[in-house]
Amino acid sequence: MSCVIAQTFARMFFRNAINIGLPLLGYPDTMGATEAGQALRINLASGRIRNIDTGEEYRARPYPPFMLDIIDASGLVECIRRKLGEKKEHG
Repeated sequence: MSCVIAQTFARMFFRNAINIGLPLLGYPDTMGATEAGQALRINLASGRIRNIDTGEEYRARPYPPFMLDIIDASGLVECIRRKLGEKKEHG
């Protein structure tokens, strides 16, 4: 999975990214925290960013469950389809 980490994001960009299933993490000290080519392990639910190469850890704001559902579904449209499908099966 891909994820974009930056100091800040414009609201519209953030919302559009989530709507297409692209997670974004705002981390104020992004500059200098990593180097090109380093691998990161990211936990969106906890906001934890771990640099696998250096062992350093950083904290970003975690995602709420409803946003994790959208990202997990690869976007808002598929997330809604899944939820509607669940209602039809149970309804």
